[in-house]
Amino acid sequence: MIWTETYKSLGVIPEGKKMNMVYKMVSSSKTVKRTPDGKGFLITASCGCTVAAFNEKSGTLNVEYVPSKVPVHLVQAGQNRYTTTKYITVKYTDDTEDKLSFSATVTT
Repeated sequence: MIWTETYKSLGVIPEGKKMNMVYKMVSSSKTVKRTPDGKGFLITASCGCTVAAFNEKSGTLNVEYVPSKVPVHLVQAGQNRYTTTKYITVKYTDDTEDKLSFSATVTT
């Protein structure tokens, strides 16, 4: 395993609340691939509500998640929450990749 954990549960959180988490690399057997311009790393999040930044020196992936509001159709149906899972893909120089993930139940 390259990461200390590949999944995190954020539990129940309010809509719009910024959540921060850190994934820690425990093995240096792989190197995270750089972007073609060499200024960043090939790490992508599954949606725009999630931003990931890799620190090469510390081997940490800092992730920020801001959940969207509970959809109107759910609120109108009397539901004040939704559960979601987000993914972060990390690509390596050997053309392999890891998928890290987290989930949360978002409430109004």
